Amino acid sequence: MDIETIWKRALEAVKQRGDFDLGFWQALQAAQPVALEGGYFVVGFAPENGHLKPRLMEEFSSNLVTNIVRGLSPELSEISLRVIDGVSAEDWERVKEMDEARRQHFAREAPRRAAAEGLSLSWETLSEQLSVRFSQMRAGRYPQTAAQFLLESFGKVQELEAEGGDAEALARRLGRAFNRLASLTGIPAAQVALEYLRFKEQR
Repeated sequence: MDIETIWKRALEAVKQRGDFDLGFWQALQAAQPVALEGGYFVVGFAPENGHLKPRLMEEFSSNLVTNIVRGLSPELSEISLRVIDGVSAEDWERVKEMDEARRQHFAREAPRRAAAEGLSLSWETLSEQLSVRFSQMRAGRYPQTAAQFLLESFGKVQELEAEGGDAEALARRLGRAFNRLASLTGIPAAQVALEYLRFKEQR
């Protein structure tokens, strides 16, 4: 089957299910098949329909479409849905180039990450460990992932705070930790500090 036929049959299968909402259906109709390559069935959105892309990238939506495509043919049984910006072969090539650049970046960063993960937790190593963990989680991608990153980080900060020490020095160290978390997540430092206090209260 060519990609146009695959996508047409996938849309028909979704329509027959009847358990979708209007936003999901609009996203499906706006998406265009781009490629079948590297274990991916790639669909993309033209710039004017880019606002619909997140709807198709939601976990439930993506899994539903992936499973439908896999069921169309044994040859598609290992395929995963990939959603990109753009609808041309050139757009897909650009995405692959970006994927490769990220892969090379993480490969270069691997020794630093391994070294940071091997460091014992201390105020001096905290900033490096937070940076490494943030890059591993790609925390900027979804708000909920950034929130999970903060909760994990708060556990480390609380562990260090529990060691005690001079009150003024401890306040400075906490302030630096909150500023670092703020720079990583884009959340104001005061808000990070407030969420940390709430985190401690719940503990």
